[in-house]
Parts: sequence; structure tokens; C-alpha cells
Amino acid sequence: MISSFLRNCSLFQKLIVPMVMVGLVGVGAIILSAFKLEDSVNALGHMHSVGGERLKSLQEMDKTLANIRTLGLKHLSSESAKEMRSIESEWADLRQTVNMQYEALRQKGEKLGQIDLENVAALGKLSKEYLAQVGKALELSADFEKESAFEVLSRADQVHVSNMRDVMQRLMMHAFENVAESREELMTSAAANLRMTILIGILGGSLVLVIAFYVTKRTVIRLAELLSWSHRIAGGDLSNPLRSSSNDEVGQLMQAMGLMVGSLATARDELEIAKSTAERTATELRLYANAFHSSGEAMLITDQDNRILNINPAFTTQTGYQLDEVYGQNPRMLSCDKTPQSTFKEMWGELERNGYWQGELWDRRKTGEIYPKWASISVIRDESQIVKYYIATYSDITERKANEARIQYLAHHDPLTGLINRYNLESRLEQVLLSAHRDKLHVAIMFIDMDRFKVINDTLGHHVGDQLLIEISRRLIEGVRESDIVARLGGDEFVVVLTGMAADLDSALIAEKLLNKLGGPYSVEGNVLHTTPSIGIAVFPVDGEDGTTLMKHADTAMYHAKALGRNNLQFFTEEMNVAASERMELEKELREALDEGLLTLHYQPQIHAKSMQVSGVEALIRWQHPIHGDIAPLKFIPIAEE
Repeated sequence: MISSFLRNCSLFQKLIVPMVMVGLVGVGAIILSAFKLEDSVNALGHMHSVGGERLKSLQEMDKTLANIRTLGLKHLSSESAKEMRSIESEWADLRQTVNMQYEALRQKGEKLGQIDLENVAALGKLSKEYLAQVGKALELSADFEKESAFEVLSRADQVHVSNMRDVMQRLMMHAFENVAESREELMTSAAANLRMTILIGILGGSLVLVIAFYVTKRTVIRLAELLSWSHRIAGGDLSNPLRSSSNDEVGQLMQAMGLMVGSLATARDELEIAKSTAERTATELRLYANAFHSSGEAMLITDQDNRILNINPAFTTQTGYQLDEVYGQNPRMLSCDKTPQSTFKEMWGELERNGYWQGELWDRRKTGEIYPKWASISVIRDESQIVKYYIATYSDITERKANEARIQYLAHHDPLTGLINRYNLESRLEQVLLSAHRDKLHVAIMFIDMDRFKVINDTLGHHVGDQLLIEISRRLIEGVRESDIVARLGGDEFVVVLTGMAADLDSALIAEKLLNKLGGPYSVEGNVLHTTPSIGIAVFPVDGEDGTTLMKHADTAMYHAKALGRNNLQFFTEEMNVAASERMELEKELREALDEGLLTLHYQPQIHAKSMQVSGVEALIRWQHPIHGDIAPLKFIPIAEE
């Protein structure tokens, strides 16, 4: 019960209550001693108050410096000019706050002694140097020299922050030492009171001695704990909190210092978190910078007004321009006016709607060379969805365009002769017929097949045959007008389309010219070769009004020219078409007759006129058609021979 009472009493109460019990005799002396003890306690409280205010100022100053460093790192990670200006304004306020805190700390140091003044002056000098380095880092960051700014800030942290912490720790340690000195003064005062009490009387003195000894012992133990804890705090150990169950002055001091140390630990943890965040941000910035500068594709960054801010080495390689030549310029300086305006209109529309566009553009290198490129452009917006930057990547597609053109050419032309192929012929013939129909003109389709080309190809080889086809193509092109069409269908088959003729027989002169030109000798790799053309002609609109019909009729006329001995030209007639149809049907039925055994062999004897003896036999083939009866040999034998 007494222990609980003493724990909840103040030091003054613990000492004054036993003295009252001594009696009226020692009232005056006890009151005098109590007043003296109260003065000592007040001096200790004043020292605690000054030390606590100084510790609070140090804590606030440390937290403000940590906020300044955090703002510096935030400034480094920012790419927004508006945000940078906001950070710089906030930094200026914090710098003013640091100066005010330093002035307050200096005034408190004047009350405590020369040692504190020297430490406070050192802290002020270090804080001013640190603020100067942070300001320099912000200036470099504002000029987008992020890496240099980060180096300046890191060097300031390494040199000045560490020194400032040492000075702060010395100030805190000295504050704790002042408290310890006050404790010694308190103990001295308590001993004097004890001696005075003994003189008052044996009984009262003994009682006071016992209680004073008890109170003093508890106070000394707790002050020793406080002193030991203070040394741990001075050494940087903020992990062990000091707790007190007493509500006296020492207990309140221990509780206040515990709260102070807790605040310091929180500030240190926040500073470590800010440092870790800043280092992580710096690592990410270095990663992005390395990706930008090491990319194999050309890249550029523009601001919200489309002014170039940065380019990578691949951009210089592709265009020939250095950063100082394009900085602040609009990317349209690279344009060669070959890109349609509709493409740019579509590009800006997509960027505004979706924030991304990719497509083909034509640009000009520094050398003046025009080249195609494939561009991908992205919009970078801030948290308010306001456009801040544009990032564009470019790849040179010159080779790809050349390959596409080559593929397109091969899709429409014969790879050997360079003439248009069947697919291209059909589309161009359709256009020519539409134009002729509109202008009421004639178009002649010449189907040309080279006689006995297969013999040359099989005898001298495909290489010689290919050279011969190239020479035939050259003669065909030389023999017609530029407005006419020359195509190779395959093998030794060619088609010539004569356009814009006034009469259906105007093609005869050109056909005769080609007949003579193609029938001349050819010199190929030391060989003099002879081949002649068989030419079939169909005329629009007399022989047909569409390309398919005209090609079919010209082919029929060509086969008629071959049937008439080759090396001639024939115009298509309706009778020729009927004969060709009958011939095709007869060829089909002849194949079926072979499969069904409808052909029979007959032997006709040969009689010697003088002796009337059989001198031999002639083998004859006969065809008994199931519908048409006997088919004349002169009708089916030539087909069988071919």
C-alpha cells in the first residue's frame, strides 16, 4: 500500500510527507529544506524542458532534411516541368523551415553552454552546405541532367547527412549528460536535507532517513537506468524503449524521452524507406535510359507541343542527325512531302482517340536520301490525362519495300522474259476491252505458238531454250507499239493484244510483220536456230466481246494455222470454231474408243499385177463408232498422229 502510494507521488511529496511527521519542532527547517529540494527539482525540470525542446527541434530538423532529400529524389524522377516547379517551390519552403529551426536550436544552445553552441554552429554549416548541394541537384534535374543530379544528391547524402547525424547525436548525448549532471545536483541536495533532518531529532531524523533512503535509492536506480538508456540512444540504438510505471518527475521524464526516441525511430524508418524508394526509382530510370539508348530501332521523344527533346543513337544512325541538330525542332523537318496528308490526319486522329498509331511514313535523311520507314507512336499522359510527351520508334523498311515490289512484280510478270503473265494479261485485257467498247474501236488478240520449239529445247537443253524465249520476247516487243500488250502464257506460247484499231483487219499488217520477224534465224550461244510462229487472231467485237471468248477463239485460230502447215497466220471464223469443237469431241471419243476396244485391225492384201499373187498385206485401223458408225480414217488418223 505504501509502495503504491509512493509510486504515484511526486518526488516533492515523497520527501515532504515524512518531514511533517517529525513535528512542529522541525517545521521551519523542514520547510527550508523542502524549498531547497524543490529548487533542485525545478532546475532538473528546467533542464529536462530545455533538453526536450532541443531534442524536439533536432527531430523536426532531421525530419525536414529527410523531406528535402525526398523532394530531391521526387524531382529527379519527374519529367513534368509543372511538377518540377511545384517541387522547387515546396523545397524553398522547407529550406526556409530548416533555417528557422536552426535559429531556434541556436538560441536554445546559448542557454546550455559553449559545447552546444559549437555543435549547433557545426550543424548549421553542414545543413547550409547540404541545402546548397540539393539546390544544385535540383538545377541539374531541371535541365534533365538526371544522372549528374543523382550523383550530386548521393554525394551530399554520403558526406553531409552522415556528419549532420553525428552532430545531432552529440547534441542529444550532451542533453542527456546535462540531465545526469542535474541528477547529481539533486542527489547532493537530498543528502544535505538528510543531514539537516538528522539534526532535528533522532526519531524524526531516523524516519526521514529511512524514507529518504528509500526514495533516493529508487530515484538513483531509475536515473541510472535512464543514463544507461541515454548512452544506448547516443550510440544509435533506438530499438529498446524505456518504460516507467511511476508518475513522478523522473517517470514523466522517462515517458517523454521514450516518446522522443519513438519519434526519432519513426523518422529514421521513414528516411530509410524514402532512401530505398529513391534508389529503386533511380535504378528504374537507369534501366529505361539504357533501354532507350541501346535500342536497335530509332527512337525520339517530343513534348506536348511536338518539339524534339531526345533521340537515341539508332536515330542518328538511321537519319544522320545529332541531338543538337534536331533539339526543339518539329519532326516534320524529316518529312519529304511524299507521305499523303491523309496519313498524317489519320495519325493525329488515332493518337487523340486511342493514344497509339503505327503506319508507314516517307522521310528524308540528312544526306537528302528519301526512304520509307515504319513508325509506332505512343502518347504519354499525366494523372489528369493531359498529354505530356510523344514517344516514337522508327524502323527502315527500304529492303522490305523492295522485296514487296519484287514480289508484286513476279506476281504479274514472267520471271524469265519480263513479260506480263496470264494473271496480269486478264486484268489488262479487261481494261482494254472496256476502253475499246467506250471508244467504238477494235482490239485484236494474237495467240502465238513457236513451231518445233520442243525439239530445240530437248536437243540443246533448257538453258538454250530459255535464251531463245528471251530473244523471241525481245522481237515481239520491238514488233508492236508501246500501247500494245505482250504476254507469255507459258512454254513457247505468247499473246499479243493490239489496241485502238479502227478496223478489224488492221491487225493483219502487224501480224505479217511479226511472222517475218519471229521466223528469222536466232543465234544463241554459238548455235544458229530456226523456229517459226503459228499465229491465230481473234478480233473484238467481231469474234467475241469478252477476254475469255477472244482468247479461246485466238487459240482455235492458232491451231488452224498449225493444221495448215505452220509458219502462217489465220483469223478466226465461225466454221473454224465448229471444226475445232468437233475435233476436240473426236479426240475425247478417240481416247474412249482406245479404252473400250472399238478400234479394229484390218489387213488388205497387196496383189502383184502380172502374177496376180499376193505379195504382201497393208495393215489398216478402222473405228466403228457406236452412234456415228464408221469414222473415216482421214478424220481420226491425223488426230491420232498428233
